[in-house]
Amino acid sequence: MNGTSDGRIKILVYHKGKKRAIRHQNGMIDFDRNTKVDRLFYELPTEIQNRVKEIMINIMKNDQGIFPYG
Repeated sequence: MNGTSDGRIKILVYHKGKKRAIRHQNGMIDFDRNTKVDRLFYELPTEIQNRVKEIMINIMKNDQGIFPYG
């Protein structure tokens, strides 16, 4: 129905030679959606974390993915 029922999204951030990832599985209902954030993501500078959050918001605004609330 929404074109995102079984899609997957991977956001990769490379910083100082280390890779951080946010992996997301879309679903039609909240319980089907799953987002995993690497622990190292939270060690990134705040500016980079905020930019990744902006990217995630744009993904939702463009109807390319549906992230769980919060």
